[in-house]
Amino acid sequence: MKCKNITKEYLYREIIIKKYTLSEVGRRFKVDSSTIIYWLNKFKIEYKNRESKYSTWTDKEKNILKEKYPIYGSKIVELHRPMLSINQMAKKLGLKAKSWSEKEIEFLKENYSTTEAKEIAERLGKTLPSIQHKIDTLNLKKQKNWATLQAIKKIKPLIVKDVEFANYICGFVAADGWFTSGILSNGVAHASFGISLNTRDTKILRKIKNFFGDGSIYVSNKRTMVSFKIGKIGVIIKKVIPFFREYSLRNTYKQRKFKEWEGKVYEIYKLSAV
Repeated sequence: MKCKNITKEYLYREIIIKKYTLSEVGRRFKVDSSTIIYWLNKFKIEYKNRESKYSTWTDKEKNILKEKYPIYGSKIVELHRPMLSINQMAKKLGLKAKSWSEKEIEFLKENYSTTEAKEIAERLGKTLPSIQHKIDTLNLKKQKNWATLQAIKKIKPLIVKDVEFANYICGFVAADGWFTSGILSNGVAHASFGISLNTRDTKILRKIKNFFGDGSIYVSNKRTMVSFKIGKIGVIIKKVIPFFREYSLRNTYKQRKFKEWEGKVYEIYKLSAV
């Protein structure tokens, strides 16, 4: 039950002495009257139900009921009414809470960790609030690398239109490129690919940046070297790794370093190789 910190003295003072209604007290804790009744009975506090002024349903309450009963059933906190009262009015209005089949629940459990709730709603033919309510009820969680997977999903694959320039890039990477990866002290995974050249070659790095459609260019403190770097995991997975799989580096040592880096990236980000 909710309101675990509620005390017998508080209920006695508010309901018996100050004569607040069950709904008024429940509203403070964002629970319905049935929860307050539970605590009154638990504390053996005798009371008279003074809910008469709430017995008549307003049009606003009925509209809330029509909107939310099919999704949440009798657990509609905004109404501040006992579940019995909510169910009775729902029956009177011909409303029914949409039930979940065992097959639908199993589908949700199997797919929620790797699939967006919106997509699941479309596949099951249910509303997004209904999906979210069931997720909360089942206490389902996203897998730890969910954010990474979503970042990768949003990146479009690299389309190489200039093969000659692609080979040109490989030449620079073979000579002056680098691949790094690891886990920071705070436990966050990181990976990056880049090229460092003399500042007079800044234009070349800008062209390479445009080729990949991402990355950053920065100058060293001594202003003698300029570097191009890609550190977004989505871009690395969807563009950088596929590119160097297709266009091999001319330097066998650097090619081996790339393959080692590729494996490390999938390992630290807990991804399945694609």
